[in-house]
Amino acid sequence: MKGRLFPVVSALALCALFGCSGSATFSGAAGADEYVFGCDCIVNDCLNELNTPEGRRRAVDWFRRHHVSKIYVESFRHGQAVPTELLRTIRDEFRAAGLVTGGCFTPTSMAFKSRAGNAAKMDYQQWCCYTDPDVLAVLDAEVARAASLFDFVIIDDFLFTHCTCERCARAKGSASWADFRCALIRDVCRRIDAAAKRANPNCTFIVKFPCWYAGFRDAGYDVAADAKLLGAAWIGTETRDAGEPAQAFWIQAWANEATGGLCGGGWFDALMTSDPRKYVEQARYTILGGAKETLLHCHWHLAAPEPPVDPKHDYRRVIRWHDCAEAFRQEVEGLEKLAALVRGAELEGVRWARAADATGSDRGVRMLRGGVPVKPVLAGGEPTFPFDENRFAASSASDLKAVHDWVAARTGWRLDAPGDVTFHLYRKNGRRFAALVNLRDETVEATLSHRDGGALAKALSLPSDDAVHCGDGGKIRLSPKSLALLELTERSVPAVAL
Repeated sequence: MKGRLFPVVSALALCALFGCSGSATFSGAAGADEYVFGCDCIVNDCLNELNTPEGRRRAVDWFRRHHVSKIYVESFRHGQAVPTELLRTIRDEFRAAGLVTGGCFTPTSMAFKSRAGNAAKMDYQQWCCYTDPDVLAVLDAEVARAASLFDFVIIDDFLFTHCTCERCARAKGSASWADFRCALIRDVCRRIDAAAKRANPNCTFIVKFPCWYAGFRDAGYDVAADAKLLGAAWIGTETRDAGEPAQAFWIQAWANEATGGLCGGGWFDALMTSDPRKYVEQARYTILGGAKETLLHCHWHLAAPEPPVDPKHDYRRVIRWHDCAEAFRQEVEGLEKLAALVRGAELEGVRWARAADATGSDRGVRMLRGGVPVKPVLAGGEPTFPFDENRFAASSASDLKAVHDWVAARTGWRLDAPGDVTFHLYRKNGRRFAALVNLRDETVEATLSHRDGGALAKALSLPSDDAVHCGDGGKIRLSPKSLALLELTERSVPAVAL
């Protein structure tokens, strides 16, 4: 896959590649290494498609066509375990094909007595009680088994609990449920790390936090502590049909801060995603949020010969999974270029604070829909935001003038655009650049300038070079569902008529 590398290139080369006006380039990326797209293979996948040599060959071909170079092979999910010898076969064949291969573990339905009943429940209802000795015995065994096979193992969303059984109630005592569960899951993290290290001193388990961070503490997630205890974390960036579109950007950037830099990347999926453009949007925002790597969940959904549908679970009924995968494949080279340009950049903008242990929703996500370039921080953000961000999505540029004035006074950047054009600011090696994302289903006219002057040069546009056009005075035309990465240059650049 070395043909996919996007090394740091000269100004002339960038212009040739992207058709930019002027000489926009961002040097100083972290080496010339390719961006890593990963994919997990869940238990159903291992027991079906990957259970034959032909299926494994098809999978390797799919990974190559979609520029996936890192695989997470799942050993346990929902009370079902993949036989160790099959895991070893899949691992060895993937590694022989040049794929970096680790493990995946989903701690659901681990109590022997409750597995049959839990099998009929929705995925997110299959959490476990971590004061149950049966659960802890299975946890120890399955962690050790995965560690014996892989040097890194990612834990899917389910390292949480909502249990209120008598045993948990006694253990809780006078503490709040949130405090009790956070302490309990911290102990579980220590237990996982110890069991893994006993089986394989080189193994690291990675806690993957879900995207629903408003309820982290109530479910037992202590983001900063859990990441530190295991030594690595990931974040869910799956906004899907119903989520705030730019939350993938926000939560990725926030998790980078909240974990103290231990967040290795973002994970999204095609569940409840009826528009393939929405799927690709998750990929773009994950990269713009500073993900070091991206994980596509999962091969069983995206690449199985027939996309699986579970009639008992409405949320699995979408489903244009194959269409989502194809949309990703068509844009993956552009996403690699975007990642190469953004890698190592410092996120700038309006500082908006959300503590690592915060609960409830916050305004920072919704502010993005009004063109406010938000930089998540843990403390010390803007004390007030004197606007109603709930109206931003449908607002016109004139409706948002006061918001844009407020942003310009704080950042030096002046954007004139309607709502649902998100705006993100970066600095890299002394250079300033901006990303604009048009979430609308219509073409948008925008103007972007800086108080220090200078001209904008287009470094990259997605999904194609002709999706964005730049003109005089910072005028920009953004096609529906397009992204523009722009550099502010010190000298004028040739204008392109709009």
